[in-house]
Amino acid sequence: MLKHMMIVATSLVGVIFFGACMDAPSMPTPVPTSTLTPTAAPTSTLTPTPTSTPTPSPYAGYLAEEIPPCTPVLGSPVDPCEPGTVPRVPSAAVSAPPYLGDAPEGAKEALTLDYTPEFVIHIVVRGTYLPGTERCTSGTRYRSPPYLGEESQEWNGIGQIKCFADIRVHDYILGHGPSRLTLQVYWEFYGAREEVIEGLREFYEHFLVEGEPGTRGIIGREMVLFLFPSIDHATEVWQAFGGMDVQRQEDGTVIAVHPGRDAWRSLRPNEYGGHLSVLEPDLSRLEQDIVAAHQARVSEYGGRIGADTRLPSLISDIHDLDEFMVSTGAYDDPDNPPAQPPPVPGEGDPLPDIGVDDATPTAPPAPPGGESTPTPVAVP
Repeated sequence: MLKHMMIVATSLVGVIFFGACMDAPSMPTPVPTSTLTPTAAPTSTLTPTPTSTPTPSPYAGYLAEEIPPCTPVLGSPVDPCEPGTVPRVPSAAVSAPPYLGDAPEGAKEALTLDYTPEFVIHIVVRGTYLPGTERCTSGTRYRSPPYLGEESQEWNGIGQIKCFADIRVHDYILGHGPSRLTLQVYWEFYGAREEVIEGLREFYEHFLVEGEPGTRGIIGREMVLFLFPSIDHATEVWQAFGGMDVQRQEDGTVIAVHPGRDAWRSLRPNEYGGHLSVLEPDLSRLEQDIVAAHQARVSEYGGRIGADTRLPSLISDIHDLDEFMVSTGAYDDPDNPPAQPPPVPGEGDPLPDIGVDDATPTAPPAPPGGESTPTPVAVP
């Protein structure tokens, strides 16, 4: 799913959202409640002694209770699970023909560790992007983690645009953490194009909400999101390497839509039906597949992000991001520690209420089997 869903852009665009089934990037192109018990991972042997104190985690507490699929966000005009086209973020390669390969890649491939270690998934969540939290920034310069090798260091110092959004977490399919997260959802090298940087930021913020022509934006949508620590030591943040759109069917069932679904349906209609178990899996089945794939890779690699014993270990707690960044050298330079994501627009004003909208005119349908609609809950 990941290797053939990252858009490769000639302008060095790093898409931290699943593209429409494109070839895998070559580094360093940037890019019901789970029953899984977090696996204790061995201590990494690639742990330099930090000379700077890491920034305290901005997150507090843990999600106490799973939120049912398709639960609306208070005040949001977006139906989080409305069926339709798959949301996408902007990219310079939007007009490029999608690479579909022999078959769409599923959860097992998404968690496979047989490609570049910077894109290895650590945590998987189901959550809704919160309206009003989208923001893009510039000014940070790329800093490659040492474990990616000397070749990646050649990209250090290049200017970047980065876009962020907050999610209300509904469930931790892999791992555990708080009820609200800030994610990096898109970034791009912009080099020397300082004169157009403000326009680019506004452009990307717009498309996070509105999407590209013929598609939808991600803001307000509920998605299954695949997360890994920032591969750029300039910012300490969780990156979303793609997502599967959660959609409600007419019969009340809930599916997770593969980001390449629309391309398969339009370009290979004769093969589309044979891949529905991957392109439109039942949400509960997808969650089971993710857990099984994770358990298999932990058994094979001992909890690391790859076979090389010098590579760092997978982490299963959102709060451990700072420790991971320390262990991979992000704080080795006390004069240049990683920055935190920019605040939500209007920081200091009351943040958007992320509770459940129990007054919405279109209440979530009863799940299959006759169960009643879940009782609305508030998320602090």
